[in-house]
Amino acid sequence: IPQNRTHKLIEILLCIMIFCLPFSKAMIEITISAAIGLWLFNKVSLAYSAFHMQNCSLFKKMIGFLRKFKGQYVDTNRPLFAYVAICFFSIFISSNILISAKAFFFKTLEYFLLYLVVIDTFREEKKIKFICTLALISAVIIAIDALFQYFYGYDFILYRKFYASRITATFQSPNDLAGYLISFILISIMMSFSKFKNKIINFLLISGAIFL
Repeated sequence: IPQNRTHKLIEILLCIMIFCLPFSKAMIEITISAAIGLWLFNKVSLAYSAFHMQNCSLFKKMIGFLRKFKGQYVDTNRPLFAYVAICFFSIFISSNILISAKAFFFKTLEYFLLYLVVIDTFREEKKIKFICTLALISAVIIAIDALFQYFYGYDFILYRKFYASRITATFQSPNDLAGYLISFILISIMMSFSKFKNKIINFLLISGAIFL
């Protein structure tokens, strides 16, 4: 598979994941797994090609092979790498090594790889703005769903009812809904002050922040 096609497919998968965050856990798991799998396939292909093209010692070839998996460098890389390393070594001092190892490889490592996929895929400011806008649209849909639930007693997406007389929209508890929407208030305000050429978009972003 050509690199540009897999890269585009990874972008599509991440967009689906971000839009479906409040809607479907199954879709989130499927898109994350597929995006990470394609990203690893790309990295292994590049590393394999570089490994055979280099005219140097086996040790240097191995170092070059591993460097292909670093992803795009940003300031948060080092502390996150340190955090993952600490989590890995903590497995060996855990009271239950099996459970700790399972949690590390299927949760911590999974989301760390997702972080690498995201920063390696969305490098351009235009793409980052698109992702933020897509996430904001999803949040507005959830806000409308929550209002619908408030007046009719159930949400129109997953048909969830009130939780202890409080609205939840598609989430299992009111606190999850509040935490999700609050984060998008800051995102929408931040985007409204960015360099959008279209004033209508700026207006909609500010209105969205007030609505949320």
